[in-house]
Amino acid sequence: TDGLVQPFGSDPVHSVQAAKIACLQLCAHSTESLYLTTPYLVLDDESLCALQTAALSGVDVRIITPRIGDKWYVQAVTRSFYLPLLETGVRIFEYTPGFFHGKMMISDRKQAIIGSINLDFRSFYLQFECGALLYHCSAIQDMTADFLAAEEISQEITAKTIKNTPLLLRFLRSILRIISPLL
Repeated sequence: TDGLVQPFGSDPVHSVQAAKIACLQLCAHSTESLYLTTPYLVLDDESLCALQTAALSGVDVRIITPRIGDKWYVQAVTRSFYLPLLETGVRIFEYTPGFFHGKMMISDRKQAIIGSINLDFRSFYLQFECGALLYHCSAIQDMTADFLAAEEISQEITAKTIKNTPLLLRFLRSILRIISPLL
């Protein structure tokens, strides 16, 4: 095969959160683009900061989440992160055809992570997850093509969209966000 593939696991038993570290490293080392898909965008402070920092550094950061969630409360928490991300230049898309369960990160079209890892507290700290780090593999081009195809049939979310959300719903999202590590 071409390139390098490094499988890895992450679990709540060990003190090192390999999944989180791998995702944060990809954010930190991106210089041109960072494309992410996740059904659950429930970020801790470090992950939020890493995505914002990448965008503020000029990296084209794009995230696809599902338009139709499988759990209303997790979808509400996911949407509570949109505005702080949008305000720093992250572009967010909601996949409109249905529930989107893809989980990948692509950095500069040269490195990628794919596996069972969601961008959420549960995947980073509470669950057994597996992933593969790809480096200079031709599969990354296929992953990028899949991402761009999904983006084409997704709706881009803007800060104006979020600000037009009813105040009561935004308040509910904020309350749910406080308890998000328990979700």
